[in-house]
Amino acid sequence: MKERRKEAGLLLPAVLSLVAVTTFFITVKLASAEGGDFPAHIAFANMFFDGQTAIIGYEPAFYWVHGFFARVLHIPDIYACAYANTVFSLLCAVSIYAVIGVFSKASRTERALATLFMMFFGPLYFAGLNGTNYYLGTQSFNTWHNPTNNSVKFISVLIFYLFAVVFRMDEAEKMPIFGRMVGKRALDVAVSVLTCVSVWLKPSFFQVFAPALAVYFVTDFIQTRRSFKRYIREAAVFVPPAFLILYQMKTLFFSGAPSGGVEIVFLDVWSHWSPHILLSILAVTAFPILVSVFCRSGPEMNRIMMRSWVFYAVALLELAFLAETGNRRYNINFGWGMCLAIGIITLSALMQFISYLHLDREDRGYRLTVFAGMMLLSMQFFLGIWYYWRVLTTPVQCF
Repeated sequence: MKERRKEAGLLLPAVLSLVAVTTFFITVKLASAEGGDFPAHIAFANMFFDGQTAIIGYEPAFYWVHGFFARVLHIPDIYACAYANTVFSLLCAVSIYAVIGVFSKASRTERALATLFMMFFGPLYFAGLNGTNYYLGTQSFNTWHNPTNNSVKFISVLIFYLFAVVFRMDEAEKMPIFGRMVGKRALDVAVSVLTCVSVWLKPSFFQVFAPALAVYFVTDFIQTRRSFKRYIREAAVFVPPAFLILYQMKTLFFSGAPSGGVEIVFLDVWSHWSPHILLSILAVTAFPILVSVFCRSGPEMNRIMMRSWVFYAVALLELAFLAETGNRRYNINFGWGMCLAIGIITLSALMQFISYLHLDREDRGYRLTVFAGMMLLSMQFFLGIWYYWRVLTTPVQCF
């Protein structure tokens, strides 16, 4: 028994070490190549610290971490960028590990293995139907080539699941945090601050979460008929990040910036990259669909699963309808929210699946569901590893 506990205790450090090494090496590769996202962000960070650009509140957090390694520790830009990106990957892994521990019955070994899966999994691939693209047009939680998207993943996970808990709390209710009892108002402040930080890192999460909140409030009111004032108080938590993201949008799209503006064009950008949009959707939702249909769990996890689907649906609609009008029209910049949504819907499904594995059942339907779930998880994990290896060993930054 002690040996098993020791092995379980060693597994998380092993997973974190693997995440650190793989992130570092792929970042060095991508940052060393000409063109691409990493060299561009290194250049923007250097301009930022040389005083050639003003602080506009748009994505500077990665630049500050990169600047610490490059300007304070005097590490060369490429390696400073790799260290910064690795920090955010480790934060993401730790956040996922913590969330799984709170919302599922997973053992420490299961939590570590689930974290490993989340840090590498990719979409399913339909050979001959996706064309030459794998990630492009389908999207993925693990994109590898964009530092600002990687930097916002950890805090997106924390906010989504912390809000799921805080929203259900009564005003007088408290919950233990690091050994102390914390009230709802303090947790509301924490959610507000974390959401502001997420917008500072990259606005992709909140641009999806804000519309999703409206759906959460309406559905909760229909189900519970709680006081309208409660929803006003809940909405007030997100006023500061709302002002921050509106300021960013004004700067990016409505102040003569080279990125142009925003327009509504149904499937124009998405269909540019994906020849079969329905297959692209199925490639990232097959496992969550399986879990939602066959792996029903307790009421709390079912609520979280439903909210995850709402978050994914909002991200899908933004990718389907919104496009930039400038020279970045087909950069899929309204797809970054979809990347985060894929991570959240998959993590919620994974936690519900783990709880399903702990049921005391041996019937044929249960065994078939477990087999199908394991097959999907295995395929997505090994395809994610394959994609990582292709990006690491070929000249492309994504495909």
